[in-house]
Amino acid sequence: MPLAFSADRILDSLPDGVYVTDPERRILFWNQGAERITGYQPKDLLGKTCYDDILVHTDLRGNPLCGREYCPLHRSIVSGQSARVPLILFARTREGTRIPVQVAVSPIRDQDGQIVGGVEVFRDLSQLIQDLERASGIQKQAMDMQLPKDPRVEFALHLAPLEYVNGDFLRVERLDENRYGIMADAEYPLHTRPLQPGDTILIYSDGAVEQVDPEGHRLEEEGFLELLRQEGFPERTSSLARIEEALLQIAGTLFLGDDLSLLRIDVKTLG
Repeated sequence: MPLAFSADRILDSLPDGVYVTDPERRILFWNQGAERITGYQPKDLLGKTCYDDILVHTDLRGNPLCGREYCPLHRSIVSGQSARVPLILFARTREGTRIPVQVAVSPIRDQDGQIVGGVEVFRDLSQLIQDLERASGIQKQAMDMQLPKDPRVEFALHLAPLEYVNGDFLRVERLDENRYGIMADAEYPLHTRPLQPGDTILIYSDGAVEQVDPEGHRLEEEGFLELLRQEGFPERTSSLARIEEALLQIAGTLFLGDDLSLLRIDVKTLG
């Protein structure tokens, strides 16, 4: 049974923002939800490209995304793939304020399967982000308190959450005079290995080995160990943040596809 109303009417009834572009990202449709969230009216945008200093998308760290290389919509149109997971970005409203939005993108195909455009759906996350920022602040304070002081070992921690709150919450606790524990509520297989002064342990989350390069190849553990060797770890003095930067270079993106947690433990003395 054919619908009694148009696709435009359906899209305008959604609370989310929706806009449709051609393959060059010229805006062809701008729904009422997009107008309500951003303040831009269709007459302001139709015929313009989405990178014409309009929404000015940035990631959570403030990196611009509207160039061809990092634009989620452009990547979707070029690759023919929909976004695997929604992204949290920042967009600029007509008044010039920045608002957090959750974005999903997908290519649009004609009856012959040819890509003829793209669609982006975005949702205002302002209230949710306020709650997440509070939770993130609490988590960061807790994390800052978890690294014990011990002249025999030195701890260094680097967290790179995919969103505001890190799903890889590490908790380093001193169990007794000679033992430390990490994440008391998790189960691990037990391995014993003797350590000497100058030895280094690196504990990493799955975000370090599950990165995917632009060709779709997953890094895996061997690839991550090779990355560490190339970085001269642990002999070369380099921060854990540098390991994150190397992972970003492999992924070819401005942000990793999963939470990343790195914990380095340097053995100073056995006394």
